[in-house]
Amino acid sequence: GGSCQGKSLMLTEVVNGAARYGDTKGQNFGGVAMTFSDPTPLGEDEVKDVQDFEAQFWGRVVYAWYRAMEPQDVMTFEAFKSASFFKSIDIEVAKALAKSLGIRRVVIAADDMCKLTSCIARWKDKDEREHAMNSLKDMYCMDWSLLCSGVTEDDANATMPKSLYSSQRPTETRYLNTLTHLTRGGAIAGMLHFLEEEYPGEAFTPKLRTLFEVVKNVPGYVGLWVELNDKHRVDPVSYPTKVRGLNDLRHPMLDHLSAKLAGDCRLFSRYWRAVAANNGDNCAMELMKGSESLGILLPAGDVVRCCTRRFLSPLVFAHPMLSGAHEYPLIQSAISRLGQCSKGTSASTHGAIGGLIEVALVLNAMYVNDVVDANEYRPCVAVGSLIKRLCGEVHCTAYAASTFDRSLPVVFPDYRTTKPHEIVKEADLFPRSLCNDQVRVKGGKRPSEGQSRGKGAMVSKMSGPVDLRGKTVEILQSADVSVLRHVSSRTICGASERAVIFRAGSTGEKVLLIFAMTPHSSSSSRRGKADQAPSATKQALILLTSVRKYVRPCNIRRVCFVHCSMPGKAISSPKTLNLFKVTGALGAVMDRLAKQEKCTTSLHSVQTEEQWRALLDCLYLVAPDAEEPSSDALEKRGVSRP
Repeated sequence: GGSCQGKSLMLTEVVNGAARYGDTKGQNFGGVAMTFSDPTPLGEDEVKDVQDFEAQFWGRVVYAWYRAMEPQDVMTFEAFKSASFFKSIDIEVAKALAKSLGIRRVVIAADDMCKLTSCIARWKDKDEREHAMNSLKDMYCMDWSLLCSGVTEDDANATMPKSLYSSQRPTETRYLNTLTHLTRGGAIAGMLHFLEEEYPGEAFTPKLRTLFEVVKNVPGYVGLWVELNDKHRVDPVSYPTKVRGLNDLRHPMLDHLSAKLAGDCRLFSRYWRAVAANNGDNCAMELMKGSESLGILLPAGDVVRCCTRRFLSPLVFAHPMLSGAHEYPLIQSAISRLGQCSKGTSASTHGAIGGLIEVALVLNAMYVNDVVDANEYRPCVAVGSLIKRLCGEVHCTAYAASTFDRSLPVVFPDYRTTKPHEIVKEADLFPRSLCNDQVRVKGGKRPSEGQSRGKGAMVSKMSGPVDLRGKTVEILQSADVSVLRHVSSRTICGASERAVIFRAGSTGEKVLLIFAMTPHSSSSSRRGKADQAPSATKQALILLTSVRKYVRPCNIRRVCFVHCSMPGKAISSPKTLNLFKVTGALGAVMDRLAKQEKCTTSLHSVQTEEQWRALLDCLYLVAPDAEEPSSDALEKRGVSRP
């Protein structure tokens, strides 16, 4: 009952297509669709040996033909499975039945195959496990084919035809991957369009838009959403409402995972650790295997590629049933930020994306080169690797005379006993620039002594930054500080800043990465807002001037300023933007940092989707769409196109 969605729909289409192809070619092809979930579920204790394995697989094939032959369901699958002959069903029985039906070639589409393979993965005898997987390969010699969903890459490798089968029949192995960054464009647009039709007008509430942002990266969960809405239309008594939130998306794995979380709140920590430890190779991928077996990971990429991605189920991020996870409050805060993101250029949108950056930085601080399981993902993530991953495209660098070793490992504080939300510290990171901006009067001049006496409140603000700088230095020197959120009585021209500081090896030298976001003006009021939103050059100048005052006392030897442009569709080729002009004051500040403070400084930008993905990699969240300013607005801000 109900329409198929996602991978189930794909399997059904393949089965139907096999029959149609056979008819057009004058050949007798047969397609068999079966599943290890409802309506023919597989229990965890039903597969104890190879005979059970074969009976559960080939028994479902035979049952599918049995149902096709009978005009009515004369026997349920439970009754069929309880029959005395069921355990004797194997490939020879299926082959004989196919021959009697006149079917020569068969395409078997097995949904949720992982429920069967995970049973044999728990067997202690390795030879028995291999024997069970090899028993499936006999079908290739019969010109039969197998299409599976819900399998790990290890399962896929185990069921691949080896040279013995390839010599008898030329075979190919193809992986049909779920949504990737290379294919997401059209697919996500289609999913969003469908849901907007499902919830017309104001019915598509911000809460539902947030839910879409959570589940959009794995189409199967949007399919679950659509399927539940279909059930509501067909049976409004059993399903009285459409999907209204994440609570309604009750995936079968949730009960299993929530029970495991009750005994281990760090059940998902190995996933976060593996992603944070990814150093551009597969050295951390061994940590993923436990998560794959739990069903919280979907296979990613072709196994022959050296840098395969694993896709974390969105339900692991934020579903209330999984609130026992150690990282849950942190991830939930990121999801709530997504609810503030909508198309437009409001301050809430850029502030929300700044919050997403903050969460990603915290996850990196918690798990990059942490002491737990350290031996499992050596070599360590180096300073240069982390800068390359988080900071996007580098535009220019001012090198200090003293050598800074980028190959040293990144060192964060030990956060094993720290709650994730306690890692972020608030600080007025740029007090001097704020003071200079606040005390100026019209015309850009500083107030005279008389003017200052007449405005006592302004005078008090002038003395404040000295104390604020001291507090900032104290915070940056603290042994337990890594992620910083800039706070002030007044933000710098509407910008939003986050920073992360870490040590380089055992040298005591520190690296400071500053991430700045500026809200864009809308085209309708670009003249009024263009003056408020500084260009990347001006923003870098303001912040680096402030940073200079505590570089030496805090032993900071590397500073990266990262300008984060909200992703959007208006800029088709963001790399054509000349973001930074370093020939004037900005270049002079960078030169002073390099020569006088012995600190290497670089300017970076995060603009493209790939750069955003790298920055938010720990979350596997793609920053939501936000409109970019027009060319006129960019020119007003001093950003030129070549």
